Amino acid sequence: MECSLLRTAAYALGWDMATHLRFGEAPVTQPRDLRPHPISGVYFKTRDDRWLCFVLKGPGCFPNLMTVLGHPEVITNPRYALPTTDLEVVREIRAYAEAAFANMTLAEAGEILTAAGMAWAPLQTLTEAIALPQFEATGCRVEVDNGWGGRMWTVAAPARFPEGAPDITRGAPKLGEHTREVLEAAGLAPEVVAKVMAQLKP
Repeated sequence: MECSLLRTAAYALGWDMATHLRFGEAPVTQPRDLRPHPISGVYFKTRDDRWLCFVLKGPGCFPNLMTVLGHPEVITNPRYALPTTDLEVVREIRAYAEAAFANMTLAEAGEILTAAGMAWAPLQTLTEAIALPQFEATGCRVEVDNGWGGRMWTVAAPARFPEGAPDITRGAPKLGEHTREVLEAAGLAPEVVAKVMAQLKP
């Protein structure tokens, strides 16, 4: 098993990278007000100042959402038939959802969205993310030596090896900790190494 840092970065940018590879275009982040879909790819704010978003699984998701938000009239209004390229119409539809979520807490919104079979997720804080059972179960963190006689948690590497990953025996080196070894490995003469090290001392 091997893992490339560059491949990992490219995969993390998967949507934009795939678009560029397929169409030769460089996607840019659109202002929320210019998003072409009223629901998909848009965050909505709840009464308790939390945010949530959707992934639409199919054509039935939008009608389901409007129904559970208390606006079934949107579904039957010809002006709001999707897909639409009219941003004014998109903003009008989005306003219904914005107003509805503004009157709910995140917990309340989550309850009705889950019951309706919607694919949704909250915008989580780092504190919430690391408290998830999945975070621990998938090995997203690892305990290491902090370099000062103690232990600390840090982010685990994403690669997994069939034979098991090698144990992490120490944390990151201190600033300049291996300067002498690096200089010697580079083949510098002992007197040059000594001069450089003398200049580094406070």
